[in-house]
Amino acid sequence: MSTLHQLALTRLPGVGPVLARKLLEHYGHAEAVCRESEKDLLALPGFGKRIARSFGPSVVFTALKEAEAELEFIDQAGIRLLYYKDEAYPRRLKDCCDAPLVLFCQGQAFPDRTRVLSIVGSRKATREGKRLCDLLIKELRPYDPLIISGLAYGIDVTAHEAALKNGLPTIGVLGHGMSHMYPAAHHRISREMIAAGGLLSEWFHDTPAAPGNFPRRNRIVAGLADATVVVEAGPGGGALITADIAASYDRDVFAFPGRAGDANSQGCLRLIRDHKAQLITGAADLVWLLGWEPVSVDTSSKPLQSDEFLPEERDIMQVISENDGVSIDELLVLTKNTRHFLCYALINLEIGGFIENIPGKGYVLP
Repeated sequence: MSTLHQLALTRLPGVGPVLARKLLEHYGHAEAVCRESEKDLLALPGFGKRIARSFGPSVVFTALKEAEAELEFIDQAGIRLLYYKDEAYPRRLKDCCDAPLVLFCQGQAFPDRTRVLSIVGSRKATREGKRLCDLLIKELRPYDPLIISGLAYGIDVTAHEAALKNGLPTIGVLGHGMSHMYPAAHHRISREMIAAGGLLSEWFHDTPAAPGNFPRRNRIVAGLADATVVVEAGPGGGALITADIAASYDRDVFAFPGRAGDANSQGCLRLIRDHKAQLITGAADLVWLLGWEPVSVDTSSKPLQSDEFLPEERDIMQVISENDGVSIDELLVLTKNTRHFLCYALINLEIGGFIENIPGKGYVLP
């Protein structure tokens, strides 16, 4: 199958993910779809002239040129392309009828981890909402979930920051292309997420952050996860759209109730009232309802293999091996990593049995 034609198919006007899948089921692969004539397409059930014109020679030619330029960009930028029939495409998302045909992926990203949780909420989060979000993720640390959100202001970025702080992987789903960051203030944390999780987008790299992109983005946030948690939400907004989509995918939805008179609780209360979300007050409720048990890691037979580590992790191991006990503050200076990434790396290395944290002495090799 041609990667070029897979990308080009997403650029044809009027051809969304649902129609594209139907065409691929009929023709077998993207190149065959792009080469089909308008006349033959009109013979298919439900195909009108407007959609058939999207496959005119000049339109397809333009789409192929755009796809060619995009492939060149992602190759230079180190971005992976995930096609929905690929083994690497997120399995939970693949089950959604309107999942993107292709995803652009930057970073480590492990969307098929055993436990994946989407956390969303108001962009104008209150101090209490941020506290609840931060505490929830801290208490979920023993269960080792992957945290998904949309890297927006408010609850989204709070969820990403809390995941990094607690050594949990986190993925941000973007409503624009990979060549820029919106909001720009989140550029720094996006770099940290790439090192300890990743970024996903269905958009070509130069796609701006247009308002209509974000509701579409929300279906990916919902589709990637086993469950969606709404921390705070007003009477409208993207968090409620994500919750509704998650429910339509037959995924669990949970919401914090907040206080009846608070504007930022109205959306959560409505979800609970309409039986679209189950009420939770903290991590204990969530893990009980999902049937999660704390992760137990067996490290007795795990050998130390240097090729398993990121370059930054190898540097950390090297510094620890050269010192008779080294504190996290000393590691920050010696390795020049951010505190978020260093905490994440140290937890991974400690869980894997590669290092030990001895009180009063710091990190040492076992």
